[in-house]
Amino acid sequence: MKRAEILLIVSAFVAVACPAGEKTRLDAAVYGGAVDYKHSDIKDDAHVSGIYLYLGHGLNHLLEMEVDRLTIDYSNADVVRQWDLTTVYSHFGLWPWRLRLGAHAISGDDDVTDGAWTAFLGAHYQHEQTWGAGIDGYLTTYDQYPPSFLAQQVTVHAGMTLWRGWDHRVQGEVRGHWIHLDNDVGLGQKTFLSVEEHLTLLAGAWSLSGFMWQGEQAFAVRGDGFVVYSVAEEHTGGFGIALSRSLGRRDTLELRVSRETFRHLGLSSTVHADSISLLFRHTF
Repeated sequence: MKRAEILLIVSAFVAVACPAGEKTRLDAAVYGGAVDYKHSDIKDDAHVSGIYLYLGHGLNHLLEMEVDRLTIDYSNADVVRQWDLTTVYSHFGLWPWRLRLGAHAISGDDDVTDGAWTAFLGAHYQHEQTWGAGIDGYLTTYDQYPPSFLAQQVTVHAGMTLWRGWDHRVQGEVRGHWIHLDNDVGLGQKTFLSVEEHLTLLAGAWSLSGFMWQGEQAFAVRGDGFVVYSVAEEHTGGFGIALSRSLGRRDTLELRVSRETFRHLGLSSTVHADSISLLFRHTF
């Protein structure tokens, strides 16, 4: 399925689902970042940029879209360019439940990942502002890999407010990921398990988050469907921080730094991927 077809299907679905005459909120964000691969004999660095759109219609409908461009510089002087398109529709009509449906498509120079796409759905429950939980399922097709395979993933999460003050609060969240490949692509296993933790402090216009994860991941889907790791690598952990600041009522600026550890297919050495990104978001 091509990117344009996915966008057309989701846009048509939202047009039918959203009644006219209700208030609409539109947010847009732009971001850019860089990745430095340490101790890698294959990759040198990477650069990523993207545009994100948030369209809320009334109290029950939300459409999110994101277009990303990724460039990876390899040690042998090759350069791979990739485009990602994500569309997600969320329905809040059964509150406190939130239902999600989305797709993520990949197009690029790499023959084995070009044309890969992910379909996903989820159900999230939010109890006022004290705690929440949810489950998401992802199915990614890689038809060009030798051999072709499906990557199945189930992610469960639970979070709660740990402490609340007058204008600040502390929130925590834990996520568990189960990934299964229906073919062994050379990693020596087909099932991968991992746990992810987040701790966030919100104080006035500031937000500070720390996050880390442990376990094993391959061909993982992260960021609620907006990030797909489509290269044959075994990831074993990571950590990072994110600092954001509200600039008035309509603008937000966020800085994020992180480190990820993984190994390339067929190699035993550990690679560190150090990344930094900056995001600006505006509410119209």
